[in-house]
This record gives sequence, C-alpha cells and structure tokens, in this order.
Amino acid sequence: MQRKGLTSTIIISIFVLINLFIFFTMLIHADPADLSAGVNPEEMGEMSILAFLIYGYVMVFIWGWMLLIALTHAICLIFTIRNRKADSRAIRIINIVLDVCNVALIITPILKIWVF
Repeated sequence: MQRKGLTSTIIISIFVLINLFIFFTMLIHADPADLSAGVNPEEMGEMSILAFLIYGYVMVFIWGWMLLIALTHAICLIFTIRNRKADSRAIRIINIVLDVCNVALIITPILKIWVF
C-alpha cells in the first residue's frame, strides 16, 4: 500500500538538503568585502575595470542563485502544506519540519540579498 504524500516528501527532503548545503556554502564564502579585497584601482590601472566586472558578474550570479533557491522552496512549501493532511503520522511530522525549513529557505536568501 502506497502512502499518500510519501514520494513528494522524499523529493522535497532531497531538495531541502541540497539547497541548505548550497546556501550555507554561499553564505559563508560570498562576502563582498572578500571578493573585492585584492583589487586596488590605483595600482592596477585599467585592469581594475576587468576585476570589478568579474566581481559584478559573481554578485549577480549569487543573487540569482539565491532567488532561485527562494522560488524553488516557495513552490515546495505548497506541497509540504498539502502533505500535512496525510494518513501517516510520520509523514505529517516530517512535513511540519520541512515547512519550517522551506520558510527558512525562502526568507534567508531574500534577507541575504537585502544585506548585500
């Protein structure tokens, strides 16, 4: 007998774990002060334009990736809320935990973009 909501719970759990790892990796390593720390426009001359251009592309990539994480988990939140009505108590509890993780993965990337 297949339980209602089991496959979507497993798939959403995998998404949450992967995106938590990616988000915290980006959160730790993506500090704008660190990205532009080695660039001194007075010493580099016109080559500093290239350094700041690369810096801008990296920041746009990070912002886009964080918005993609927030959008993905906004969609996943709909399914986890729906799965809270499942027959199995374990699936309901897992989906409540996934609700909290999804809300955190929606709010924190947006806050991180706002802080940048």
